[in-house]
Amino acid sequence: MKNIFILLYLQWKIINKMILVIDIGNTNTHFGIYNIDEIEKHWFIPNSVIREQNNIILSNLKDYIIKQCTISCVVPSLKDVFNKIISNNLGFSPFFIDHSFIKIPIHYNNPSDLGIDRIINAVAVIKLYRLPCIIVDFGTATTFDVISKDCEFIGGVIAPGIGVSIETLWTKTEKLPIVEINVPKSVIGRSTVDCMYSGIFYGFIGQVNEIIRRIQDEQDGKAINCIATGGLSGVISPYIRCIKQIDPLLILKGLKILTD
Repeated sequence: MKNIFILLYLQWKIINKMILVIDIGNTNTHFGIYNIDEIEKHWFIPNSVIREQNNIILSNLKDYIIKQCTISCVVPSLKDVFNKIISNNLGFSPFFIDHSFIKIPIHYNNPSDLGIDRIINAVAVIKLYRLPCIIVDFGTATTFDVISKDCEFIGGVIAPGIGVSIETLWTKTEKLPIVEINVPKSVIGRSTVDCMYSGIFYGFIGQVNEIIRRIQDEQDGKAINCIATGGLSGVISPYIRCIKQIDPLLILKGLKILTD
């Protein structure tokens, strides 16, 4: 009986047509397959191996009939790569989201300078969360984007990302090792590695808390809903008192909203 249910499920996946959304970020590319409003599957591949790992992308798609593909891209050199992958293997051209497609008010001196990923995150937050809102995206850069109660993108902050900071500390010194982000046992470290853990971890917590506090001060001191997203959001966000919700799939949800 169990085998019959498995077979029926696999047949349903093959027959049912899915939507593929792709977020090409600065470091990784994140993929998601949607069935109506439910995400069936998601995964990521480092950009450094995208050109050599087409088979991994295709193997994740083999059980699905994809009827549409929507892409966010902040790495222009990868746009043609993905256009060829999708066109040659799925039989249609993907749709690349650009600024002209998103019709929310953007209070930026030059809106075209604003990363398309940040606008797509704003689209998702406007649809799914309580406003006003600060989106904290822990990616290659750590970005803070402010969305007003009137669904306007009113500006933000860009800071070096956690991974970039760790890599810089390693590459710009001769004796400091490369480390991963870890929760330190105490603030005061008693080895070089422990000191680095503490500085990275508490340094970023302090940075995020202070930037959010100052944003709130500029917004008449009112409490603002804070949503964390990005690859490292699940690691550090639980220790930041003003972040109440973590949504690592926020940009995939925004891409799906824009596909509907």
